[in-house]
Amino acid sequence: MANKEKIDYLLIDIRELEKLVAGMRDAEIYPASFFNQTFQLTHKVLKELHTLEEFQLEALRKQMEEHQRLIDSIPVSKPLQMPEVQPAPEVSPTIEVVQVQEPVVEEPIVVEPIVEKLKIEKRILSPISMGIQFK
Repeated sequence: MANKEKIDYLLIDIRELEKLVAGMRDAEIYPASFFNQTFQLTHKVLKELHTLEEFQLEALRKQMEEHQRLIDSIPVSKPLQMPEVQPAPEVSPTIEVVQVQEPVVEEPIVVEPIVEKLKIEKRILSPISMGIQFK
């Protein structure tokens, strides 16, 4: 029996269990047959799940054996010999002091245009203010 068929039978039993339990939703007292039927269905579902698990484990075992046969069929080659690596010479750390000259920032010279401010005065010119005398 294929796994698909086993799953189908499992689903049928689960639906039947669901119907039994749903039928007792509104009942205040459950008949003894209800418990007997639900326990039997529950055990049947567990057995079906256990059977599925066993088939899966067997299939995985066969697959592992096949993989092992494939691995064993691969010829073993000689390991590559790596050339010996000589250790790097010891180098003591050195600290080099570098003097950095900071750039000189000159303050900008602000040039203001020199404009002569002319003060214009309004005067009323009279002959007296001009120093003219009349005779």
